[in-house]
Amino acid sequence: VDQFAGALEFFRSHPEIKRFERFQAEQLLVLRPDLLLTNSFQEATTTSILEEHGIPVLKFDAFRSLDGIRGSILTVGRVVGEEERAARMVAEFDARLAAVEKAVAGRKKPRAMHYSRYEQGFAVGIGESQDEILRRAGAVNALAELNLTGHVAFSFEQILKLQPEWIVVSGDEGIDSPQARVLLNSPSLAELPAVKHGRIAAVPDRFSSSISQYVVEAVEILARRLHPEAFSAESGALGAGPRQ
Repeated sequence: VDQFAGALEFFRSHPEIKRFERFQAEQLLVLRPDLLLTNSFQEATTTSILEEHGIPVLKFDAFRSLDGIRGSILTVGRVVGEEERAARMVAEFDARLAAVEKAVAGRKKPRAMHYSRYEQGFAVGIGESQDEILRRAGAVNALAELNLTGHVAFSFEQILKLQPEWIVVSGDEGIDSPQARVLLNSPSLAELPAVKHGRIAAVPDRFSSSISQYVVEAVEILARRLHPEAFSAESGALGAGPRQ
């Protein structure tokens, strides 16, 4: 939570909130919660144990669209009796997305790709939330040209062949983010225009991989990086979150 929470500053200021290294039933049963919110990529055995102990569980999917995220906000609102607050949150979510859409409308959409490299490289194809982030930020997902879906293994050689105009990576330090430096320091990519001219956009992972309302931050950050001229002081600011 201290690395990947969308509400990072909130959790940093509330160290009294329990942290867990793993999703384990024993730790959660001690708290005797009235309700557990979890998702499909957590350990199913743990969820079953909690249900056997009579704890109501609301399990969400690993959302691959912003519509799914929007629906989850409204669902939580209904379950905890805060439908009006959830509706206001969704209204703000939609307004911020609409503001980005208006700002980038009619502008040339660069071919971009979302890439990460640890022990091997991965790119994001169509059908994932990061694909929608690219499109809503005013870009074209270059992997759509290859009809690739989901998170797929992708090499530097394939990047050279694809020739994206922009590469999007995860990171909090902009061009100095570790994932950006992996690309910038690779001799094999030195002549790739996106690398040569620094067209690498770093977006904090807590936003780009978010399955909550904080995903809109990723759209705004990336749109500003791809289309800086659309967000000048004269055109007004978007949202109230972090900027890069």
